[in-house]
Amino acid sequence: MQDIVRLSDCWAGLARRLVDWHVGVSLWRERRRGRLALRTLDDRMLADICLARAEVDAEVGKPFWLG
Repeated sequence: MQDIVRLSDCWAGLARRLVDWHVGVSLWRERRRGRLALRTLDDRMLADICLARAEVDAEVGKPFWLG
């Protein structure tokens, strides 16, 4: 019976890691989409949201895994 409990804990741990991985990848994809969308805005639109082109360039230049 103890082996069954340990096996169950093992599967639960694996499932948790898979969920964490999926959440991480989803976050990376969302960051990438947001940064690409920022890049398409013209200077007037950036001024409307109080951003300068240099700030956008710095954000777009970040690797996807950095927040």
